[in-house]
Amino acid sequence: MISSGAPETAVSPVRDLYDVRVVRDVRIPTRDGHGSLGADLFLPITEAPVPALVTLLPYRKDAFAGIGGFSTYRWFARHGYATVLADLRGTGSSDGPRHPPFDPREGDDGAALVEWAGSQDWCSGSVGMWGVSYGAMTALRTAERGPKALRAILPVMGMLDPELDFVHPGGIRGALGPLGIWSLDTLLGHLLPPLSPAGGVDRRRWLERLEQDEPYLLDLFRHGPGHPSWRSRHIDASRIEVPTFCVAGWRDLFCEGTVRAYEAISAPKKLLVGPWMHTIPHESPFEAIDFHQLALDWWSAWLGEPGAEVERDGRVVLYVQGEQPRWQVQQSWPPAGASLRACLSWFVGVV
Repeated sequence: MISSGAPETAVSPVRDLYDVRVVRDVRIPTRDGHGSLGADLFLPITEAPVPALVTLLPYRKDAFAGIGGFSTYRWFARHGYATVLADLRGTGSSDGPRHPPFDPREGDDGAALVEWAGSQDWCSGSVGMWGVSYGAMTALRTAERGPKALRAILPVMGMLDPELDFVHPGGIRGALGPLGIWSLDTLLGHLLPPLSPAGGVDRRRWLERLEQDEPYLLDLFRHGPGHPSWRSRHIDASRIEVPTFCVAGWRDLFCEGTVRAYEAISAPKKLLVGPWMHTIPHESPFEAIDFHQLALDWWSAWLGEPGAEVERDGRVVLYVQGEQPRWQVQQSWPPAGASLRACLSWFVGVV
């Protein structure tokens, strides 16, 4: 159903709002035993174990990732979901040398994060994984690995093929977006000193990276269109066997990549596409929706919670553009009677 021009949410099970305890810089062991990942926990204060939601990013939990997502992580915790924000290996407070951007080994660290969360006393054993942009890719890549505790994912504006969807779109040498804005943003994160109060350990880790690790910028410039390394960085969404809720924006650079992920997944799935650029949907100036509630309904359906069965129906919810723009619900993809029209993607967004 559509109400007031936006997707109508299902009725979630009634939850009390919990107080939240934030635990900083928890150490999470990696699968290969080479150091640990650093994470922040947002835990609902309750004696009963609860489902967990995890996010894995290269943007530093103590800086950009934490600042941008703090309110959302806390919101989920207040609604009864333990929330874990972790730094990718070699970034922020996590140990080890940094992998190249979009490296498939990020899925191994994602799987370690999921398995760790599912084994904690405060967790019910059910884990969901979600994220926006790079966080969407780590969720897809982790689901490709199939960790046992993972019950569902929610990738928002992600992609499958970093070369063709972002760095060298369509096989053409990349431009301002990937080789300029994003590369310089990640370089700033690489150079920025530690911001947490942990002190000496974080400082030693940072100084070692300045000496040994290569910024993403150099990797992207070195590997041009068609370089063999890109094939190993592709995500095979056909291997994903957990329910997946894909969220895309018509004005987002990764719209096609998100839709291709939805098409390739054979597990239960749902697709939402709105007239958004590269932003979480409730923050868009155009047709903003209550993304928090839509996500909560999804987690309620798949992480062992009762109710919200309507979220299992695999609907496709689209914002139809044109002379009479409107929200529309489809039971199949592509929509019946739809025509394909090519257009130029905007090319200066950040991943």
